[in-house]
Amino acid sequence: MKKIVLAIVLSSLTAVASFAQGGFYGGAGLAIEDADNMGLGSALVLNGGKEIMDLGPGRLGAEGELTYTLAPHEDDRFSANDDIRYLTVGAYATYRYDLDKRFYVKGRAGLNVSSVSNAPSDTDDGIGIAVSALGGYTFNDKIDFSSGLTVMSVGIRQISFVAQYKF
Repeated sequence: MKKIVLAIVLSSLTAVASFAQGGFYGGAGLAIEDADNMGLGSALVLNGGKEIMDLGPGRLGAEGELTYTLAPHEDDRFSANDDIRYLTVGAYATYRYDLDKRFYVKGRAGLNVSSVSNAPSDTDDGIGIAVSALGGYTFNDKIDFSSGLTVMSVGIRQISFVAQYKF
């Protein structure tokens, strides 16, 4: 079931991006992550998307994101003290508003699929809603830097730092 949902999310995002006008962007970065109050860990962040259309003073877009735990969470509540790792895949609608030529804010909302390894029995894989608030800096025509907070209904919170390249 998890693979089917993941395939649907990824194919939907690909379909939206293929019909969009404008350039594609891709990015990579790191996140500090807290999952199910199990202590802090760090995660690799990979994302990509397209701005689809102007909407009011900003631009509407679609974005996909994958995160994978690099430094695992150690949960002292359980005797096994397992290192807990998360993999998340999200598909988001985005809205970017430029504050000036260099600085912008972006909101994201969408669906997120998470998979947990070495999890205690009360921590499950899940599908849920995720929302983000980000701020960014446009370095030049091709490179952006952003940072933001993402909150997922499956119990994961991330503060991310990402560099993006516009193709």
